[in-house]
Amino acid sequence: MKIPKLSSPEASTESSQAAVRAGRYGLDSLLDALAVAYIRAPRWGWVAPTLIVLLAGVLRFYNLAHPNAIVFDETYYAKDAYSYVHYGYELSWTKDANASFVAGHPSGILPDSPEYVVHPPLGKWMIAAGMAIFGDNNPFGWRVSAAVIGTLSVALIAYAAWLLFRSVTVSTIAALLAAVDGLMLVESRLALLDIFQMFWILATFVCLLLDRIHARRVLARNIAEAARQYRGELPPMSWGPGMGLRLWRVAAGVCAVMAVAVFVFLIPFNLRRVAEKQFDKSRLEGMRSNLTFYMDHYEEVNKLGRVAYKYVQLREIIETDTNFYLMKTNMQGCIVVKANCAPNLIKFLSKIKAQYKL
Repeated sequence: MKIPKLSSPEASTESSQAAVRAGRYGLDSLLDALAVAYIRAPRWGWVAPTLIVLLAGVLRFYNLAHPNAIVFDETYYAKDAYSYVHYGYELSWTKDANASFVAGHPSGILPDSPEYVVHPPLGKWMIAAGMAIFGDNNPFGWRVSAAVIGTLSVALIAYAAWLLFRSVTVSTIAALLAAVDGLMLVESRLALLDIFQMFWILATFVCLLLDRIHARRVLARNIAEAARQYRGELPPMSWGPGMGLRLWRVAAGVCAVMAVAVFVFLIPFNLRRVAEKQFDKSRLEGMRSNLTFYMDHYEEVNKLGRVAYKYVQLREIIETDTNFYLMKTNMQGCIVVKANCAPNLIKFLSKIKAQYKL
């Protein structure tokens, strides 16, 4: 008969403490403590969020070409995208170009007159991609990219909710609220830049969530392995456990750059623009110029030099009882005082205004 070996109280205490330490630094315990335990979605849990995303697509694509008109800032971005498709950069347009867009035969582009660029190009290139595939002569073509991105944004919101709460119910509710949100729906049905920036910001957020989950799981595995090799204790670590290359964080940085490439909201940039405008205003305001008018253009000579403008490049000619205002942009132009003009020149400028529909 074998007599069981009895352990001393000290040995029993050490073994129990080791078990406690092994449990504390076990992989499952660490994953729970870091809130990144592996949780599987229900077998059919994907059905409800997917149906909501499909609903979002229907709401965004149904009758997308309505209204058959240039709406709000589509007058800038749809025409800039058209310029990208055909020339690769923004160009100016004549005053009545919107009517030709709506009629289905865009015309009035000025190949020798680059447009004033307000925003970075990515959002306009995304609009241009839809025009290149579905045509640049119809509202569906210049709005389809926004509808696609708006639908994908609903899917990203549903996925972000799942990553945050691990709840199909919360994910479905989040997707539903996004799918029927009025502002988001309107932005998804027009060729505007807002929906593209929102998409890239959402993508940045989702990548950061994935980075957090992945990094914490790698951290838990490394700590558990180190504790296992050190008999339940954490070994000395000068720099802590490594987490390797965090590719999801790199992806988040790329998406953030994409968001900036659609819209730029930088205070120093805006302050610089204001300073430049004030400098130009103080430099140009009240400066006298000599104007020489020809049949298709006029020349302006002042202390800054000589420049020629074609009449088709003018944004507008405003005539009052005392002056003509030759507007090169909405905020810049020159004044022709009628009192200093010969009668024939006044008639000529009135004729140019009517001829070019300025």
